[in-house]
Amino acid sequence: MLEFLRKLFSAQSKAGGEYFCITAKRASGNGWRERFITSPEGIRDVLREFPEDQYNLYFCPTPLKRPKRLKPSIAGSQLLWADLDEVNPRSIPEHLKPTWAWETSPNRYAALWLTDEVMKPQEAEELNRWLTYKLGADPSGWDLTQVLRLPETINHKYPKAPRGKMLWYMPTERLRLSELRKLWGKGGDDLEENETGYEEQGGGETYRRVRSRLHPSVRKLVEAKVATKGKRSEVLWLLQNKLAEAGLSPQEVLDIVRQTVWNKFRGRRDEEKALRRDVTKVVGTRLARDDGKKPSGVKVNGEHVEAHPDIKVERMDHVKAEPIEWLWYPYIPIGKITILEGNPNIGKSWLIYTLASHFSLGKALPESKYTSRVRSLICSVEDNVSDTMKNRLNKLGGDHRWIFATNQPFRLDEDGIGKFEALCEEHRPGIVFFDPFFAYMGGNVDMFRANETREVLSRVQDVAVRHRFAAVCVRHLTKGNRDGSALFRGQGSIDITAAARSVLVAGTDPDDENLKVFMQIKNNLGPLGSPINFTTEDGGLQWGERRPDVSASAVMNAESTGGGQKLGWVRDWLRNELADGPKKASEVELNAEKSSISRMTLRRAKEELKVVPSRSKDGWYWELPKK
Repeated sequence: MLEFLRKLFSAQSKAGGEYFCITAKRASGNGWRERFITSPEGIRDVLREFPEDQYNLYFCPTPLKRPKRLKPSIAGSQLLWADLDEVNPRSIPEHLKPTWAWETSPNRYAALWLTDEVMKPQEAEELNRWLTYKLGADPSGWDLTQVLRLPETINHKYPKAPRGKMLWYMPTERLRLSELRKLWGKGGDDLEENETGYEEQGGGETYRRVRSRLHPSVRKLVEAKVATKGKRSEVLWLLQNKLAEAGLSPQEVLDIVRQTVWNKFRGRRDEEKALRRDVTKVVGTRLARDDGKKPSGVKVNGEHVEAHPDIKVERMDHVKAEPIEWLWYPYIPIGKITILEGNPNIGKSWLIYTLASHFSLGKALPESKYTSRVRSLICSVEDNVSDTMKNRLNKLGGDHRWIFATNQPFRLDEDGIGKFEALCEEHRPGIVFFDPFFAYMGGNVDMFRANETREVLSRVQDVAVRHRFAAVCVRHLTKGNRDGSALFRGQGSIDITAAARSVLVAGTDPDDENLKVFMQIKNNLGPLGSPINFTTEDGGLQWGERRPDVSASAVMNAESTGGGQKLGWVRDWLRNELADGPKKASEVELNAEKSSISRMTLRRAKEELKVVPSRSKDGWYWELPKK
């Protein structure tokens, strides 16, 4: 392992990168940790920090100009790679023989190719993608910021924690880029006339143009000569998803599937209309991963009935468990809906801009050590982009190249969700804010009807999953019932709260009218995060102390009950408590508890009165300052 990294870094020395990234993930638990080193000498320190008997260890093959595992940090590369998965490297043709090949776990492989020239980032990524698809490797493993499991390290994903092993290192094996470019330009192996059952009518030209972009498993489906009995509907659904996942437009998907043996509408009078509707339904709603394992149908009253192709059913022993990814643990998960709610003028917009500014710099947030940069997309119909958003963001700082905003309204209905997804495709946000969310639901949606609001939220979450961003939906609170649950105070259907995985609240501190509280009142994916004080002034937002003793109902009812006035009478109470001279601190605290005064509020009153503590043989005493 140590020798591998040294050789790797040495081989990449001409690519222009100064930093090399090693990542670690604890064997039990979530969260990735990254370390950036500038020389092979730093490898030992990283490996000592993350012992392999406690961590899964990975590395990024691409050298970086800055200690950020992001595409803008990439200078160039002299390596290509593939997460081969089940493809045995011994089966790879001689002209594509990898420089390094290793087994990551039993019958699972990875490989690296050293090239004879330094490639620019764009070319390296395109060649890497082509090589991945050419070999039939994992189609998600070609990105330049991808990490691979370190050779000869322990794989803790398996119960017996097997150790990977290096198969070979052949330093003389180098891919000649001039030859590789020729193969790439031809799209790998060309589609030959009459080689398959694929009909050359309209779709043939489209398929020939995009074939090299498709994974071998998808090509096999397209080129099938005979449709499997009873599988046509489900394979058509799967094929449309896979073509869309490869980046094909709806029209390209239509052109290709029309000519395949899986076109179940062929010969019908309404074939074109039915197929177009089917493609639109699949491509326009979700591009779900699928392994093709769907119910093939059953006998009902003696007749064969196909399972619904839009309903994905998976046998759980075939499902690979994946950890929850967090943008800000435990408050904002990736690929899920988060609700941020509060009364008007409480600071929700300031919170949005603060989060966007922090993420643009990779700056850690309270209770978090997040360090990677993330793009933000702010959709707000309440704030003007130039005179409000920009001015507030200027006060907060941040790198505005990583923040995108619009105050133009749009709808998240069946027609508008595609346009929204196009925005996400273009700007690649890691978090999207809707402020307020109801402004984007569409005029025909009743926000108090569960079925209608759930449908809109489902569309947003589908897009969030496909593009790996966190969706934060802002809404106002109703006046509500003071005695009711805090979860039921948000405007609209209760189902909105039910659909969200995390619900955040901004409100007034019940003990201090000058402070506000950010807190989490629902988390389906982990423990509730700690409440945190904050203030919003003309200069921006400042985080304060944790408030573990504050309740959600107290925060959400603070404004309607004259919140913040409590500190005033607590000061009077404490002044009266100490009026007769020094008093034992433990006795004062006990009396405060009997009077329903929290420790936090008591401490603040003590500080404001400048109470003098003193210690004696039997403990601490408090007394008012001498005049």
